Amino acid sequence: PNRFMSWKDLVITPLVETAILTISYLSVLLLNRLDAFSLFTNVVLFYVLMIIWTLLALKIIRVLFPIREGIFSYTDSSLTCYIWNLHAFLCITNLSLHYINGLLPPPTRKLFYSALGAKMGRGIISIGGRLVDPHLITVEESAMIGDDALLTPHAYARTTTDILILGRIEIKRNAIVGAKSMIMPGVTVGENSMINAMSLVPMNTKIPPNQIWGGNPAVKIAELAEIRR
Repeated sequence: PNRFMSWKDLVITPLVETAILTISYLSVLLLNRLDAFSLFTNVVLFYVLMIIWTLLALKIIRVLFPIREGIFSYTDSSLTCYIWNLHAFLCITNLSLHYINGLLPPPTRKLFYSALGAKMGRGIISIGGRLVDPHLITVEESAMIGDDALLTPHAYARTTTDILILGRIEIKRNAIVGAKSMIMPGVTVGENSMINAMSLVPMNTKIPPNQIWGGNPAVKIAELAEIRR
């Protein structure tokens, strides 16, 4: 089956989207009963309320249908694949200005991704890049994600059917992901380790603590202890 054109995508997804937009519109009407707002204010209110209702809908989806790690066939695990599709659709469509285009200032991205299910460490975490499927990403305290870096816990494969691969990405304490790097599903970057800029870390790579990796595909370049001598 075509994963983008199943009956669920054609029926359930538009209904969910319509419900979010309708509730947002009715919320604006309710607020206007308290006080009449200008057209510009109403547009801003609608957009903000759409974000709030979308975040709530995404939370409900993750609670009722937890998106877990694994390898899923669109033939044998159609519900799991559809739930992932629905979650991604709402993020890309309703939250696109922040989820895709990254218009949020870096200091506020920790809060935004946390609202989408990411596990974040304490304190300030610098996020200059994009986190796709945040509910499958862990970024511990004092880690840094460089400009235009992409962390994507999903991948596709094609055999006799379409395969969806989901794997948690973990960026450990004090780790650094260089600018324009790409981190694939199942990757762990150990404490104090660093990924050089413009690197590609392949699926299921486990980088030990205190190492520097880089390249395409990324390989070990040095131990931090050797550089400090």
